[in-house]
Amino acid sequence: MTAASRFLVIILVVLGVLALAAGIIYYVEPARSLPAFFPGHGAHLNGRHTTRGLAGIIAGAVLLIIAVITARRGRRQAKASAHRDAAGRPCRSFRGLLEHLATLTRNQVRFTGTEITVPMLTEPTSAQREAFTLIGAPVPLTLT
Repeated sequence: MTAASRFLVIILVVLGVLALAAGIIYYVEPARSLPAFFPGHGAHLNGRHTTRGLAGIIAGAVLLIIAVITARRGRRQAKASAHRDAAGRPCRSFRGLLEHLATLTRNQVRFTGTEITVPMLTEPTSAQREAFTLIGAPVPLTLT
């Protein structure tokens, strides 16, 4: 799990717990007994804010569910990216290999204010070289 996703999970858990706590307080306590900083506090009110309580409980539960889903997704991605073959290279699906092969590109670079263009080729990686060897095709190293 990356640091950013871990931070997001922590924020979601804190907000979820706070929303649950506020919802329970709204649901259980009468309006006159609410803390003064809570909206809806009134010394002259006898009823309870059940709608606000249910909204807080539902919002807290939703935030905690999102935190769990985010944490599980982060762990799953970290586990998948750790798979390696016997040579120590990352394992790729067929689609992943095609996406990796697609990074071998040819570009025409044009300098601003001129009509001069320069061809640029990316350097093939070892996985790209091996893929071309396996299919019996030369690695495209020139502009033809």
